[in-house]
Amino acid sequence: MLKRGEGKTLRTYEVLLHALDMQKYVTEAERVWKNDILKSSWSIPGRLVSYALDMFERHHKPREVIKVFLPSSSPKVE
Repeated sequence: MLKRGEGKTLRTYEVLLHALDMQKYVTEAERVWKNDILKSSWSIPGRLVSYALDMFERHHKPREVIKVFLPSSSPKVE
């Protein structure tokens, strides 16, 4: 269960990813995804994961799509 305000924060990140994606700032969107969303203690909604997968696929970043599914303890994909 999300604590008070966390749902709004995740929605804000979703809007930010969408804006960066539409402006073709994929590197910045990738940085937000890795540093802010994946490292948070929140449970990530399926809609946000689905959007990230679509975004990485649309910008031809197949390794990033794979990294979405790797647990943090798995070996790095280079």
